[in-house]
Amino acid sequence: MTTATVSLQAVEPSVPDSTYPPEGVFDQQWMEVFLLGQKVGYAHILFEFDGDKIVHRNNSWMKIARDRFVMEIAARYTTTESLDGIPQAFSHTLTLAGQPVIASGTVQDGQVDYHLSQGTYTLNESVEFPEGALMAWGARSLAEAQGIEPGTEYTYKLYSPDLDYKRAAQVNVVVKGWEPFAFQGKKRMGIRRDETLFIGGTELKTQSWVDEEGRGLKTTLNMAGMPIEMYAADMETALADFVPAELFLSNLFALDKTIPADAREVRFTIRSRSAEGIARLPITSRYQQLRRISPHVVDVVVSRAQHASIDGRNDSRAGLESEVYEKSNLMINVEDPKIQELAQQALPQGYQDRLEAAAALRTFVTDYIDDKNLHVGFASASEVARHPRGDCTEHAVLLAALSRAHGLPARVAGGLVYLPSFGGKQNVMGYHMWTQIYIDEHWIDFDAALGESQCAPTRIALTVASLENVSLTEIGMDLLQYLGQIDVELVDAK
Repeated sequence: MTTATVSLQAVEPSVPDSTYPPEGVFDQQWMEVFLLGQKVGYAHILFEFDGDKIVHRNNSWMKIARDRFVMEIAARYTTTESLDGIPQAFSHTLTLAGQPVIASGTVQDGQVDYHLSQGTYTLNESVEFPEGALMAWGARSLAEAQGIEPGTEYTYKLYSPDLDYKRAAQVNVVVKGWEPFAFQGKKRMGIRRDETLFIGGTELKTQSWVDEEGRGLKTTLNMAGMPIEMYAADMETALADFVPAELFLSNLFALDKTIPADAREVRFTIRSRSAEGIARLPITSRYQQLRRISPHVVDVVVSRAQHASIDGRNDSRAGLESEVYEKSNLMINVEDPKIQELAQQALPQGYQDRLEAAAALRTFVTDYIDDKNLHVGFASASEVARHPRGDCTEHAVLLAALSRAHGLPARVAGGLVYLPSFGGKQNVMGYHMWTQIYIDEHWIDFDAALGESQCAPTRIALTVASLENVSLTEIGMDLLQYLGQIDVELVDAK
């Protein structure tokens, strides 16, 4: 979980007594975490008054199933602020794969000294702190001051460096008032608070219900594409009885037609289930064209990239919008000696034709990751280089890293892919990730997980990312705009 959820939990009314807050831990709350109706973990949130500062801790743990494989997600977040809510420091540890991502920072004189590491990768950077932004205690204090009267509305800036350490999110809060809500199969009454978080074009909506003292009872949100419900509980209940929820199979789209293996062009229709319509459109490229039929319907035509029409000797960067697709970052650490070693192993003599080089790198990654499973969650290229296992995300980041190591701009694409058979189902589309490499002034798909260089037109790219924002959160936040919100129809394949 991120600090974006903190202001929705354990909100106390304002207490004018000078002894508030008392020394030590003055408030904490345990929450059961449910995904797709199954309990998958817990969250523990506390605030402590330590001398002249407020320390906030938010620890969460979840277990999620993807087909037959189970992965664990653990997050530990700490913020330190002055009693009047001035940010001072933070730390965050996120474990999605074997090696945790560890970030920390201090805030002083309007600057953030930010430090991040995972395995051999380290990042040290000083950035400007967003003026007026709040962290956990500041957001909570503001909630106390605003109160929980129905109709209360306010906006503030939240600095949540696990989402983005360079900028703040805008948070809009609306207190709806008393209403019944479902709580563990029963009906309860609570005061509903809605929060909408905006960051980098992404919108994250959260609903919570609190009691008359402002204590959190239930929170619902989507985080990195996962629909989550959290219920207040005691420690013993929160820590008991975890059942991994199946995430992948529950988000497959059944198609009523088969896509031929030799298809040159496929047309899909995407329909929104939301009253707001499709707010974020899929990607437009040379090989993927869109036509918006209505606010709720988009036609997507995907063409096979015919490699014979691509000039692999053209090394022009014209049209390449940013150099971030050539640089090293945490997920794609081009400077890692192991990445450099594998890059030379894959292409020992270098290359003349960029298209042939990209295809050779794709083949190498497909063969190199010999333990193909869904047990690993979002490992970095450096970790995959040392422990060649994983699913589409691991294939995508390693291929992007090897491509950049050879001077080929690369990014990852997230979206949907056609699967003739998966999990006992036929003709389905599921969420997927692959690599796009910039050649002849166009982004070309290469899919190491599915072993394709001249990719079939069976992918819908919903979002792309350089991963410069140090994790797969940026692409996960984009994909959550679609998860559970769309239907996909196969219109025609030829």
